[in-house]
Amino acid sequence: MRQLLKVGVAIAIGLAAGAVQAQQKPEDAIKYRKAAMTLVGAHFGGQIGAVIRGQAPYNKDAVVQNATLLEDITKAPQVWAAFAVAGSDQGDTKLKPEGLKEGDKFREYGQKMAMEIASLNKVAQAGNLDDIKKQFGAVGQACKTCHDAYRKQ
Repeated sequence: MRQLLKVGVAIAIGLAAGAVQAQQKPEDAIKYRKAAMTLVGAHFGGQIGAVIRGQAPYNKDAVVQNATLLEDITKAPQVWAAFAVAGSDQGDTKLKPEGLKEGDKFREYGQKMAMEIASLNKVAQAGNLDDIKKQFGAVGQACKTCHDAYRKQ
């Protein structure tokens, strides 16, 4: 099941990335990154977050599966490329114009988030719930830093 999920995500990311890279239309980039961030939200805040908040029982395998998926998403260069398409700060998006203007800083925040998620995956595999909770907080802080700087309210 885990392998099937990873293949499905890879195909979806690959197809959407092809559209982003081939057309470079701002609206395609916006759709792509919304899809990616929806997945991140569902698996981080939704699935793992429910365990952290005590709303779901701790299941090591499920947390590892979600953390692995998150790591795969945040390692995909296409995700970050979709945040760099000219004009994609206009229209139906929450990206502030500064996200495009300050591309190096934006990428730095994205790399920090990806690094924290990779650490979350390692901690999840080790299976200590207290360590998972601590690293979940570090990921959340990395997300917040970027959102505070580059996400419209």
